[in-house]
Amino acid sequence: MQLSKYQPSFYRTSEVMRCINAALEKELERLQAAAESIRTELNISTAVERISDWEASVGLTPNDNLTIESRRSRVLARYRQAGAATKARIKSIVESYARGSVEIIEYSSEYTVLIRFTDKIGTPDNMDGIIEQLGRIMPAHLAVNFEYKYRTWQQLLDTEKTWGDLYNAGYTWDDILNKEEL
Repeated sequence: MQLSKYQPSFYRTSEVMRCINAALEKELERLQAAAESIRTELNISTAVERISDWEASVGLTPNDNLTIESRRSRVLARYRQAGAATKARIKSIVESYARGSVEIIEYSSEYTVLIRFTDKIGTPDNMDGIIEQLGRIMPAHLAVNFEYKYRTWQQLLDTEKTWGDLYNAGYTWDDILNKEEL
């Protein structure tokens, strides 16, 4: 920010005013950066430095072993916990952890709920968090089953990569089944 353009023209020739403006401009830049940092940390989707404060605000113990994305997902899921265990609520919680789409299928006569992961290949990396959150909201008489999406033989053939190509690239059998990209 250039303060001199907001001041009378005779200030522009003053060495004293140039020094004052330079100091003030530097301080204004620092304050703008601090304000931007606060804006970033006040949004759970972008918080990094203050993620432990977000976790504490919803009663979670900070876990530095998790990725920042997983920690954000835990906080968002906790905020979504309030209320009855409806299909929409279960879907919202699981999708926030899995960072992908799911389908919820109820089998009322069997007292079971099936959660089908529909768009990501393999098991979500934060299944422990999903199971923990569902344990908090699901009624005790309902069982929860999970169905994952795995890569098919045809999808593997469609990559036009040979077993040798995959092996030389360092892929394991588990990677071939579970990794989003080959």
